[in-house]
This record gives sequence, structure tokens and C-alpha cells, in this order.
Amino acid sequence: MATAKDEEYVMTTEDWTNSWTSGHDSTFISEPHPALVANIDTLTAEKSSCKIFVPLCGTSVDMKWLADRGHKVTGLECSGVAIKKFFKTNNIEFIQESVKNIENAQIYKATDGSIEIYQCDLYTFNVDVVGKFDCIWDSGSLEAINHKDRSSYAKILTSIMANECKYFIHSFSYDKSKVEFGPYMFSTEDLQTIFGDQYKVELVSRYKMPDNFLKAYDFSPDSNCYGILHLVTQTR
Repeated sequence: MATAKDEEYVMTTEDWTNSWTSGHDSTFISEPHPALVANIDTLTAEKSSCKIFVPLCGTSVDMKWLADRGHKVTGLECSGVAIKKFFKTNNIEFIQESVKNIENAQIYKATDGSIEIYQCDLYTFNVDVVGKFDCIWDSGSLEAINHKDRSSYAKILTSIMANECKYFIHSFSYDKSKVEFGPYMFSTEDLQTIFGDQYKVELVSRYKMPDNFLKAYDFSPDSNCYGILHLVTQTR
């Protein structure tokens, strides 16, 4: 688990925006996440056209990978730099518009309708604007949320879940003695506490991270790093 010091450290929206401006994605990964690829049928319930939400998406190539398989992808990111870089890197033509019901928000839409990304504060995002989703792919989003805000984050994410929505959360397990500044490690019990009794949290996979992903996330070869995939669904 993270230390008390980890939990006290707070990142603001401005901090994240500045991070992208200064080259946050210098280790950009050009292939889709291995946990997403290996478990896509579980996420989509083998459906060919799902509405999928990717919170704090950055420049993730996962969005294009999902869209290329016929899914409608909606991302959310606070940095316009990151959003424009995503479309440019993937040679996707887009248009930019204001969002009427979210203050100071912009939406970037692929001209073919396959991907849209909202540029706004996560905590202003709401179901009245975007509706509900069949799937959520959360890789690096929850772990980036300040400790004090995790309950609010969970309320927003669960509010946009359709009844049969499958919500994947990817996190890490590693040797903290080998990693000075690593992401927060979530157990199944941690996630159950965050999401509450109305939601079921299951461990889907624990696997050894590929070398290129270890490097991208600044894990050393001796960090004993594993990828951890959890599934969140509504209880019946």
C-alpha cells in the first residue's frame, strides 16, 4: 500500500496541465495495453459496438484500438495539449466545439464519429451531458486521483454506468523498497471500500508487466512489478 506521505501529496488540474505542456508523455506507448487486449471480451461482453468511457485518457492509444474495433469511445482529459497530440499522432481529423452544459469545457470530435474527448475538470462531468456507458476502461486514472477525492471520483464514475456496465480498473503491485515514487497500489478490499456495497469488485488478472511497459512507467527490472486488473459491476 502507499504510505501516508503518498496520500498527503496533492496534484491540481493546473499541475497536470503543466505536466503535459512540459512533455509528460515522453515515454508514450505506441501499442494498446496488454490487459485491455487480453480481456476485451470480458469488458465488452463480446459485443461489437459498445459505448466506452476512458477517464483521464491523456494520449492513450487504447482509445484508437477500441475505436478500430467498432466501439464508440469517449475520453476525458484536462489538457488540450494532450488531446490535440492524441489526434495528431494517430492521424485522426477532428473538430473542436464548446460544451454547453459544462463551464469552460471543450469537446474534440473525430470527424468519423468514432472518438470524442472532453477537455474539462472531471468533477464537472455529468450524466446529463454524456449519458451512460456500457464499459469504462480506467488505466492510470483512479491511481492519479488525490486520496481525499476518491469517493467523489467513484460517485461520478458510477453515475455514468449503464445497468450492465463493465468497469475495468488497472493498477500495479510492486516492491516499494525498489520504487521511490510509484503509483498507489489498490487491493480488492480498497476498491470495495471506495465504491461501496452497491458495487461488486472482482480481481480479474494479476500478470507480469511486459518490459516496454515497465520502462514507460519507470519501473526497474527488479521492482517485481505486476499488473492488476479489477472488474467493478453493479450488484443485483
